[in-house]
Amino acid sequence: MFSVSGVPIVCSKSRVAKRNLTIPRLELIAGHMAVNLVTNVEAALSNYQIATHCWLDSTVALYWIQGRGGYRQFVANRVGKIQQHDHVTWHHVPTSQNPADLGSRGRAVKDDQLWKEGPTWLSDRAQWPVDVTLEATAETRAEEKVKQEVLAVTSTEEDEFDQLLMKHDLHKVLRIGAWIQRFITNCRVTPKERKVGAIETEEIGRVRVWWIKRAQRSAQQDTRFQADKLHLNLQPNDQEILECRGRISGEFPTYLPDSHPFTVSLVHLAHISTLHGGVGMTMSKVRERHWVPRLRRLAKQVRSNCHGCRRFQAKAFSAPPPGKLPRTRTEGTAPFQVLGVDFAGPIRYRVKGNKEKKAYLALFACSLTRAVHLELVKSLETDDFIMCFKKFIARRGRPELVYSDNGTTFKAAARWLQTVRKDEKFNDNLAELEIKWRFNLSRAPWWGVNLKASLDYSREPSTSQSEMGH
Repeated sequence: MFSVSGVPIVCSKSRVAKRNLTIPRLELIAGHMAVNLVTNVEAALSNYQIATHCWLDSTVALYWIQGRGGYRQFVANRVGKIQQHDHVTWHHVPTSQNPADLGSRGRAVKDDQLWKEGPTWLSDRAQWPVDVTLEATAETRAEEKVKQEVLAVTSTEEDEFDQLLMKHDLHKVLRIGAWIQRFITNCRVTPKERKVGAIETEEIGRVRVWWIKRAQRSAQQDTRFQADKLHLNLQPNDQEILECRGRISGEFPTYLPDSHPFTVSLVHLAHISTLHGGVGMTMSKVRERHWVPRLRRLAKQVRSNCHGCRRFQAKAFSAPPPGKLPRTRTEGTAPFQVLGVDFAGPIRYRVKGNKEKKAYLALFACSLTRAVHLELVKSLETDDFIMCFKKFIARRGRPELVYSDNGTTFKAAARWLQTVRKDEKFNDNLAELEIKWRFNLSRAPWWGVNLKASLDYSREPSTSQSEMGH
């Protein structure tokens, strides 16, 4: 309801209450409706300066509107919308003097003075009721947001022994402990009674028992130990080691907590001994002698932190998409117009006197048809290659562009061609049929025409074969 200084009622609004809502929530919905109604009236009377006051008879809803704490989604959404109208002042009204209650009780309000003009003290601000002190109650706390707090029940401090387990594998740690125990024992006896020689299995076993007892003592400070003790029926044996007693007599696995570094090292050793086996194989290896609660989760952590498994499971980078073919591979008028040159060999052959000599194959590969022309060369000398190249030209025709590696033979041949180009006898012919010779980039043989690809049609050409040369 909205009323100004005893002036008769201007407007009102009501709605049917939803089911399964508490009274404080219904009061908060009424406060939200009042704010919306006031905003509409202010918009209609925009030419007047109006001081806005709202009244509620619910101290719980008023406590929420003041924003004292975080609430659940239902209350938080409506409180946020009410607080957007920060110019509205909220007050508490006694239930007996609240005219809004008349409309919710289903009674006739035709001749009711409280409904028409509000309470008698409304026109005199000095007689307004004193604002009550709002305090947190059980009803206000019922809508508080649940806070999840992680409490450290036990705080374990790492000492030198735990650091030893983190730096070395379990087998080395056990040997270090055995040497320390032998040194302590030898210090307490005479020189004749001292034990020397290599570490024996019994000494390693005593150190292992010491580590197991140490891990079990630290587990007793954990809150989950009592539940594990009851669930696994933990009982001490003659060595004061906790065992999981079951129905099979004589087969009692040793209990180990899942949070101790010794257990982590033991699981890692089982993982290595099974040749980096999976989770199931690692668990089976550990459970041959020990029982670790929540072992599957621990085995997954050990496997994910194993460097060997990471390298084995690593995926190689995907190959980049092949580039566009150069024009020399797709355009041409004749075979061997653009070709690549390379050598293969050596090929040994027998001469007189059962002597062997070396020969080489000169490969001329067409970049367009991928046809291959072979010429036998006695050596890698420049003169032999020039004769071989002349044979190829006589048989296949003069090429326009030749690609080759940065070999000393081809460099000398290029110099020979440059010298020939200066000769007057060949000047006209070379000007008409010019041969361009391009060398691949140093240590990048894929720049040129791929001779191996010429023999394998399923292989894609290299990207960098286009626009090659110096």
